[in-house]
Amino acid sequence: MKPAYYFIFGISFLVFTFYNNLSPAQDTSRYCQENAVLYSNCYDLVRSHPGAKTGTFTQRTATNDGQVFYGWGIFKEGKSSIELTFSKVNTYTKIITRNNKSFSDTLYIQWYSRDNAQEFFKIEYQDSSIDKSYKSNWEHAMVKIPKDELKDTKLSLFQGNRKIMDFTIENTRADYIIIYAEDPRTKYLFKYQEKLMKTKNGFTTKGVYTKENTSNFNLVK
Repeated sequence: MKPAYYFIFGISFLVFTFYNNLSPAQDTSRYCQENAVLYSNCYDLVRSHPGAKTGTFTQRTATNDGQVFYGWGIFKEGKSSIELTFSKVNTYTKIITRNNKSFSDTLYIQWYSRDNAQEFFKIEYQDSSIDKSYKSNWEHAMVKIPKDELKDTKLSLFQGNRKIMDFTIENTRADYIIIYAEDPRTKYLFKYQEKLMKTKNGFTTKGVYTKENTSNFNLVK
């Protein structure tokens, strides 16, 4: 199978990531809670095309003690409000293995956390005596391991020096492995829907550290 096939196949998993590879043609706006000195609470709205009333969004809340919370989904803009519908968060661990019909000499591995393909990670052998690791190609968000270099089927997924999980290649003929495993540092904003009431410079909605009162969120230029 030609290498171009894997490139196209891998890219198909990145279409709806919210933090990476946004097209210049898209209309992206950031709104942040005012008077947030010791924390931040911001919404990024990405319109499907410039001037569109629909698109995707990400909410990111960070506290001064290093905690970060995420939420994301789709939005629809009306005359006086913006309706947000949050996506379900996959917190389970799952490994999907795929095989090509014809033999491939390379094993491709992708890792998803927060339902998004992760760019920076590495694969190591669980056997510490095997001094070999494989780093991801950040542009394509995947690890590539030549099969003739594969010394063991028991592997570990790392982000930096932090181990995310151990896993085993159950099928030695596997050509493509997709890992869904959450980064344990990640926390989630468990919401279903939210209405943002539009103002002259942004919108109002419930803020953080306001005892559930509404706050102003202003456009960040």
